[in-house]
Amino acid sequence: MNPKPHHSGPCICANDVEQIVQLWHDLHKFTALQADEAMEMFLGRMGEILHSCCGYWVAAASGKELASSMKTDLYDGYEAVDFIAMPGGLSHQEVDDRQAMYSQLSIKHGVCPIAVASVASRGETRAILRHDLMNDEEWEREWVYQKFYQVNDIGDRLVALYPVDSQSESCVVFDRKVDQDYYEARDRELLKLAMAGVGQLHRELMLLRGGVDNTSRLLTPRERDVLKLILTGDTEKEIAEHLGMGRSTLHHHVIAIYRKYNVRNRAGLQALWGRY
Repeated sequence: MNPKPHHSGPCICANDVEQIVQLWHDLHKFTALQADEAMEMFLGRMGEILHSCCGYWVAAASGKELASSMKTDLYDGYEAVDFIAMPGGLSHQEVDDRQAMYSQLSIKHGVCPIAVASVASRGETRAILRHDLMNDEEWEREWVYQKFYQVNDIGDRLVALYPVDSQSESCVVFDRKVDQDYYEARDRELLKLAMAGVGQLHRELMLLRGGVDNTSRLLTPRERDVLKLILTGDTEKEIAEHLGMGRSTLHHHVIAIYRKYNVRNRAGLQALWGRY
């Protein structure tokens, strides 16, 4: 690893804050059912501010039943159950492949230092800077640097997490390539500030996936499609036609959604959504 400068002070200026405030303002244009699109904007804008080559959002949940094909182990019982990729960066499949690669390596070699730090400060909004945890010499001896970062042309990584409730966290990951400078304390504080100001978005993202406290199981991608149409007021006949499925199949999905959210009908689901 070639030596690169590290800057200890946050050095956030007025222009930095203005960019974050403008981002918050622009995100208000999205409805709750457009949370995924809002997160894409968040990732794209923060990726530019942080000079990142790629980034993605991770839905991290624990204590939820879901198909094994939907999850990737992360840390301390939390599993990655969905991703949203930064526009212009990695594709959703590339993010999924990288996460699967990391999961397999961590099973063999143990949890990486960034994941350990994530667990240690769980329950609060936090951003984790790699060189706050260890110096460059220590880092380049870590398995995650040798077997994951170098293989994927990752020079540095910045991670931020927002605790939605006792069973879910909203996480964003930004990467820089090997030939870029390391992230600085300023980048960490900017990302932490940006994450802290969009708590409603974090909750909406997890609620769309059934990843909040009051749900029993996570939704499948197909169930999420049905959920959005239920909440827009479409009838079951209209939803079935829109999604190209039979009425009986659609009704099965609707009943499954009600059960997962622990409600009896559409009114109960809409009331739950109204609380967020």
